[in-house]
Amino acid sequence: MINFLESVKHQLHQFVETGHCKPVHLMQNYLINDIYHAIDNKQMVMLASNHRTYKGYINRYDSQRQAIFIEQDKVISMIELKDIKRLKIIAQRG
Repeated sequence: MINFLESVKHQLHQFVETGHCKPVHLMQNYLINDIYHAIDNKQMVMLASNHRTYKGYINRYDSQRQAIFIEQDKVISMIELKDIKRLKIIAQRG
């Protein structure tokens, strides 16, 4: 059984570290939903990681590695979910 006090302390620590008020697992679920939506609809995304910003198309999501592969100017980069700070789907005019 999970210690309730430890759980609350962990959530508080996550809030202080990330500035997010949602539990981390919920944020990750929203992120994964956005990833699948962008892949299914072939939408361009702008993604900020710990190290840089990417603008391109999500090539695929690897659930075992907990990472996505984004294609930017014909270069495919792997970014781990834990390193993603922000993912924005870019509206395209059609």
